[in-house]
Amino acid sequence: MYKRNYHPLVILLYVSGMLDAKQLCKLPKTTKHNWNQFKHENYYGNDWTTDYIAQFEAIKDVFSSKFFSRNKKRISKHAWRISA
Repeated sequence: MYKRNYHPLVILLYVSGMLDAKQLCKLPKTTKHNWNQFKHENYYGNDWTTDYIAQFEAIKDVFSSKFFSRNKKRISKHAWRISA
C-alpha cells in the first residue's frame, strides 16, 4: 500500500484550519484522524514551539480579518443576490 509523505506545512495548515474543502477531500480519512489525535505536548521540544504557534495563530487572525474586510462588499452583494 502506498503511504504518502506530507510536507510539514500541510500538516500545520490542516491543524490550523486553513485548508479549503477541496484540499481536505484529498486527504485520506485515516490521515486526518491521525493528525487530529496528535498530542503535541508528548513530544520533546513542544515548549520551544509554543510561542511560534501563538504567533502563527495571530498572523492567521490578521490575514483572515484583512481578507474579510477586503471582500466584505463582494460578500454582502453576493448574499443580497442569494436572498433576493
